[in-house]
Amino acid sequence: MKLDCDIVLDEGAFKGASSEMAELKARAQRLKERLEAMYRELEGALQTPAGEAVGLAAADALMSPMDDLLLAIQHISDDLTEVIGTGRYKGVFIKYGQLNDSIGFD
Repeated sequence: MKLDCDIVLDEGAFKGASSEMAELKARAQRLKERLEAMYRELEGALQTPAGEAVGLAAADALMSPMDDLLLAIQHISDDLTEVIGTGRYKGVFIKYGQLNDSIGFD
């Protein structure tokens, strides 16, 4: 009996993904900064309660999700960095091979 596929770690793919996540984070941060500036200008241009409401709505509806997005990107980026730098999952693949050996998979 044999398993149909192997589990393969491609370090180049991890490094590529890590680089792309860093680029994504930088783009998301620039977008957040541009949106903040846009809403500050809009709020300043509307020296009325409506202008204040626009600023509050922007914070609730747009900036908070942007912060969450940046946190998620950072978490993924940190995980990729850890996988690349420490071989974090190497033990899983060693145990997988040992399991195959112990049950007679060749």
